[in-house]
Amino acid sequence: MAGKAHLSIVVWKGDPVDFPQYRHTALCFRFPDSLTPITIHVIGPPGEYVYELRGSDDPAFNHGIAGIVNVGMLSKSTTDSHLDRILRAVPVGNSNPEFNCQIWVEKALKSLENLHLLTDEAYLRGVDGMVDIIAGADGGE
Repeated sequence: MAGKAHLSIVVWKGDPVDFPQYRHTALCFRFPDSLTPITIHVIGPPGEYVYELRGSDDPAFNHGIAGIVNVGMLSKSTTDSHLDRILRAVPVGNSNPEFNCQIWVEKALKSLENLHLLTDEAYLRGVDGMVDIIAGADGGE
């Protein structure tokens, strides 16, 4: 996959209850030459997060979605393998008890911004939108 990809942040409702700290976040890239988006995130229990890239069905159709942030188009053309190399290098802070997938997504966005793949405005739109959706958790199951 190659080209100027569109980036979204997908936020899933918390499990077992929908509190902000339990909401799961991931990056979703759509390339112009592919119908299948790729999802990149860190998964696992606290202290044991691992990086994952997967081709996926459209996450917008998954159950349990709390919201999707439309971050926008990347500033430059790239490939899925290039994004994988960049984002695989984003630290996974398993030694920090406060670390979670939400923190990783923010760091991943900052990495893309630092490499001029995201504009400052897109970075802020992504972080602000993600925070708004996370804060909307109501504690329901």
